[in-house]
Amino acid sequence: MDVSTVSRALNDSPLVRDEVKAKIKRIAKRLNYVPNLAGFSLRTKMTKTISLVFPYLKFPGGEFYDEISRGIDKIIEENKFSIILSDLSAKPINYSSFYRIISEGRIDGAIVVGDIFSESDLNKINQLKIPILLINQKIDSKFKNIVNIFQNNAEGVKLVAEHLIKVHNRKNILFIGGGERYQTSQEREKGFLETAVKYNVNYKIIQGAYDVASSGYKIIEDLINKNEFNFDGIICGNDDIAFAVIKCLADKKLLSKNISVVGYDNIQASKFFIPSLTTIDPCAYEMGEKAGELIIKWILEKKMPSETRIEFLPKIVIRESCGCF
Repeated sequence: MDVSTVSRALNDSPLVRDEVKAKIKRIAKRLNYVPNLAGFSLRTKMTKTISLVFPYLKFPGGEFYDEISRGIDKIIEENKFSIILSDLSAKPINYSSFYRIISEGRIDGAIVVGDIFSESDLNKINQLKIPILLINQKIDSKFKNIVNIFQNNAEGVKLVAEHLIKVHNRKNILFIGGGERYQTSQEREKGFLETAVKYNVNYKIIQGAYDVASSGYKIIEDLINKNEFNFDGIICGNDDIAFAVIKCLADKKLLSKNISVVGYDNIQASKFFIPSLTTIDPCAYEMGEKAGELIIKWILEKKMPSETRIEFLPKIVIRESCGCF
């Protein structure tokens, strides 16, 4: 059988009859044949490799970013692409290793994840000569070479804030943020503030830390010790902070249905915690899937997708910690 026929069959070419394809694939499987990617790259000028880039390998967000990665990986695997995991660890962010991967022709595109990129960082990313997709940081439309996927964080917090006010009649609400450096935290705070003002409830805003769950415990403990804890609702920047808040309330014998506690991210533990945590599902897995689909479409078609700004609307997940059930 001609070598070119075998090659076309293994690559699902429509030029080869289905019965011939099936026969060749059975033989290849029996012989444990593995395609030579180096040869494929020479022929197609493609590596079928995508870089998944984080600002830091140990990055706040934990399971939220794991879910994004799982969604990306599903699509990458289905399309028989590979992933190189990269990080930009340094302050300021160091792009040298990332640039090297690009200049060496080792990747066809990159998905950059995070919400702490400065204007200067974005300008550098925007100038890269490969398909680039940024996920979880909303950016200005002037960065025309970057496809952007993000969630509406403000809307997510509005959902839980309105639930506490309308359903549970909460009138004194504390918001614990994840830290001012994160765009997601800033947007969630904005959504809370707009809702608190709209419904004329008493409120207080204190910044915790996404990556230090114990910040939630310490904030509540300090308020109690200063005799300043008079809240009937607590909205937390993420689920880990909410767990710490609930633990502190339990330790201080204040945990009851009269105090609502809600989180954000809908991580796996939130459904098994006692009480189970009312939270916001940010659609992380779905954002990852969309990112994978768009980057591969861009690479294969060699043109930027028509969708360049994709917003996901979070969903509220009602459980016990808000006072329901």
